[in-house]
Order: sequence, then C-alpha cells, then structure tokens
Amino acid sequence: MNERERLSLSDMTRERCHAFYRGYESDPALFMDMDRFQPFAYRPEWVDARFDAHRQQGRLMFAILLGERVIGELEFKQMDREAGTCVLGIALQNVSVKGKGYGYGSGAAGALLCV
Repeated sequence: MNERERLSLSDMTRERCHAFYRGYESDPALFMDMDRFQPFAYRPEWVDARFDAHRQQGRLMFAILLGERVIGELEFKQMDREAGTCVLGIALQNVSVKGKGYGYGSGAAGALLCV
C-alpha cells in the first residue's frame, strides 16, 4: 500500500491539533511582506486556545491523515447556512508534505467529496 492510498480525513481532536502544530513550519512563500514573516514556534497553550476558539466559532475541523500521522488540517469556516456557503481552508504541516497532492490536489479535497 502506498502513502497515497492511506490518505484520509478524521475529526480534528485536541490531540491531533497538537500533533499537527508540533511539526508545523510557517511557509515564507506565503508572505508578500517578508518583514511580517516569523518562524512558527509551538506553544501548547496557543494550540489549546486556537482549538477552543475555532470550536466556539462553529467551524468544522478535520485532520488530514497520512496513515496515522497528522499532516494537515481542513476547516469549513465562515459558514452561512442560509446561503449554503462557506470558506474551505486547508493547511499542510510542512514542506515534506507539500506539492504531493495531499491538500487541494486530489487528496484531502477529494476525500472530502467522498464523505
């Protein structure tokens, strides 16, 4: 079985959120103003506060798993149930999993369509 076959989505738990952010690296390519770029530093209290805030905002949060390893997060946010719209956010953990189709390629977004 190759890694591609083991890609899945699962409910984002607090434990999985910590696993994601323990290995998370900020991507400088996403910053237009490099003066604002700062490397990410894992802080358990920040992860807990972020997890709680996103749950309280009603976001639907999923972990992107490669086997048992958390490699990303997928969220539905800014949901307007009346209009039937939302914003889909996908973040991958670091460069080791980027550019392989695990996010928007055919990976997490494709798994989402199968749910």
